[in-house]
Amino acid sequence: MPTIQEVKAELTRRVREVEGYTALAKHLGLNKGIIWYIVNTDYEPKRQDIRRKLGLPERIVMERYRGERGRFK
Repeated sequence: MPTIQEVKAELTRRVREVEGYTALAKHLGLNKGIIWYIVNTDYEPKRQDIRRKLGLPERIVMERYRGERGRFK
């Protein structure tokens, strides 16, 4: 699976060389704003549907809670 840096580099290349934000967003089934945000900032999408469309691995959310003595389990 690609990293966010690899996805960002590929999106940047495709936007500049071929498609532009609107066409690329339509091709991927995403909003052109999210494509712009990924290309121009250090944003990494958290929503699973966006991550799937970009080929990124799923994020696993781990919740910690305190036990009877106030310690994390």
